Amino acid sequence: MSFSTYRVGSGTSTRQDWTNTSSHKMLEMIPRGKAIFLCSVGSEVCDLVWDLFSSTDPTEDGVSYAQLLTRLKTHLVPTKVEIAERFKFYQRKQKEEESIKDFEGALWNLAKYCVFGTFPDSALRDAFVIGLVDNNIQTKLLTEENLTLAAAITKAQGMEAASSQSKQLRNKEPILDGVKFYRGLRRLLEVWFLMPPPR
Repeated sequence: MSFSTYRVGSGTSTRQDWTNTSSHKMLEMIPRGKAIFLCSVGSEVCDLVWDLFSSTDPTEDGVSYAQLLTRLKTHLVPTKVEIAERFKFYQRKQKEEESIKDFEGALWNLAKYCVFGTFPDSALRDAFVIGLVDNNIQTKLLTEENLTLAAAITKAQGMEAASSQSKQLRNKEPILDGVKFYRGLRRLLEVWFLMPPPR
C-alpha cells in the first residue's frame, strides 16, 4: 500500500499504469493530500490509522483528510481536564533562582489550558502574587489597592532588580586606590618612626 499510496500522492499514477486491480480501486478513491500524508508518516502510523478506522476503510472517499487527522490527534494527544490544569496552575510557585519574568512566563503557559473565561488577568495576578518566593516583594504587592496584573509584574520586576543590585553592592570588596593607600601608609610610617619625607 505504501508505494501505491506514494504514487497517487506524487501524481505519478495513471489508470493505465495499474495492473493490480485492488490497489487501483483503493488508490482511485484516495484524495491526493491524504495519500501524501499516509505515505510520509511511515508504516507504524499507517497501521495505527487502519486500527483507528477499523469499521471503515480510511482510504475511502467518505473519510476526509481532516477526519483522519482529527482521529489521530484525539488518539495521540490526551485532552486536558480543566480542573486538573487549574490545580497545576494554582500550585505553581516561583523557584528559588527563577526570575520574575520566567515565573510570569510559566504562569501564562499554564493558564492557556485553564479556561478562565472572563477573569484571566485577576487569576494570573493572584497566582503571581501568591507564588512569589521573595516575601518582601509579596508583602509590598499585597498592600497595593486595585492592583492589576501588569502593575504587579512591573513593580515586582523593579523590586527584584533593586534587591539584586543591593546584594551586589553589599557583596563587593572595597576597592583600594593604590596611590592613596601608598601615600597614607607613607604618612603613617613618617609619624610613627619620625622618618623624613622623601625629597
